[in-house]
Amino acid sequence: MKKKTANIIFLIISGLFVNITPGQSLKTVAFSFASFDVLNNNANSGEWRIELRSERENKYYSPFGGIMVNDQGALYFYAGLFYNFNITENIIVTPSFAPGLYKKGYSKDLSFIIEFRSQIELSYKFRNNSRIGLSFNHISNGSLGDSNPGVESFAFTYIVPLTKVFGFI
Repeated sequence: MKKKTANIIFLIISGLFVNITPGQSLKTVAFSFASFDVLNNNANSGEWRIELRSERENKYYSPFGGIMVNDQGALYFYAGLFYNFNITENIIVTPSFAPGLYKKGYSKDLSFIIEFRSQIELSYKFRNNSRIGLSFNHISNGSLGDSNPGVESFAFTYIVPLTKVFGFI
């Protein structure tokens, strides 16, 4: 089961680098700082995420992949799909879903290595295509483990086109 999940995640991440759907693609990188386990006042910690997103300019969902770490040693590698709903020219709502692999370190035990993240993000888009936003997500094992404690995070995110970060992409 672990190998099958790893293969699925690899295929989704591979899609970040290849246009498999018609339309233009804007590659972006998202940097996030969050409060991990925000709904549990006794155990929350700092969380940092970096995501590579392939924002397709069409009616299809777009792939993304990333890594989350927190200050208690948790790691979460994930890949999934998102969709940008343009509320206005500058206001964007982005729901996303991503399966991934979780290692707890000294952080919260989520009872299983395979976890699923669902997230909603609200962002403001600037003229240069960079964005700032806020997001809320929930990570759980979907009852695959012996228990399903789940965890929630609230994040501030800065999204920037890769050309602004590296200049040559």
